[in-house]
Amino acid sequence: MTGQGSLILEKKGHAHSGVYRGILELLARFGYVSVREVMYGWDLDLFTASNRLKYLKKAGLIKDFPSTILPSHFYCLTSKGREAIRHFVISEELLDFVPSSFQLIFHKHHFSILKVYLVLQKVFGGRFLGWASERTLRAEEEARQKLTGGKEKRILDGELFLDIEKTRFRADGNGDLEKTGEPSHEQWRCGVEVELSLKSPERYSKQFKDLASRVYNSVDEHQHYRMILFFYGTTMIHDRLAGHLRSGRYNFGECVFGLCQIDDLLEHRETASVERFVGSSSIQVPLSEMSRVKVVVK
Repeated sequence: MTGQGSLILEKKGHAHSGVYRGILELLARFGYVSVREVMYGWDLDLFTASNRLKYLKKAGLIKDFPSTILPSHFYCLTSKGREAIRHFVISEELLDFVPSSFQLIFHKHHFSILKVYLVLQKVFGGRFLGWASERTLRAEEEARQKLTGGKEKRILDGELFLDIEKTRFRADGNGDLEKTGEPSHEQWRCGVEVELSLKSPERYSKQFKDLASRVYNSVDEHQHYRMILFFYGTTMIHDRLAGHLRSGRYNFGECVFGLCQIDDLLEHRETASVERFVGSSSIQVPLSEMSRVKVVVK
């Protein structure tokens, strides 16, 4: 690939190549963005974020389309932009999005997931090992069903791979905890759910029943997800989610759960408060601590 687009996407070829590559990665994973997500993801003012998008558009890598809301336009990849994603290995995901498939009813949920992704990527840094978007997970599930003919499983809003630092402790003679060596590291598959609207009690019951079978297979004792992160909109949604986690009605194996209010997440990022559940008990920790686990051994 040659030309203007090539220069701005070279990692050391342009002062703002990190932003340009990051915008294209968002489009590859999520299909479309607005200027607001670019502002949020790179802490830019409106003028600067607009210029970054204009430059990508001028280079023929993205195009805009009318949103029918504010902001008035959203952006997606062009065929040249898709080629650039592959050529520069910008993203392992490359969703097939066209403006005609845009549905206004889903835009709030869409942008919330996108911003959750940006926060998790920034907070966990090098411990953020990968991401799979809902469309990728759905395509994988459809392929699995064709091969096995099995029952359709619940699709999460996203899937995060996280490097977990695990520290082991042992109680001494006084009941205090002391470390038993250096921390070890494990790669955990973590599910991500964004809950913005309140469901009926029946739908929550079905959601958690389906989620339990997705998280842990009690027949072969396979732990598919080690962590599930819920980002919720209101206190009432939190109470419904927490109530099901405390109920003891579901077998999640050794899965750790986190509940975080989404406005708190977007404002405070690494210091956002997460209610971390292990079994039916919970404690409050900052988001940055969700990549660290303490284990008490005998």
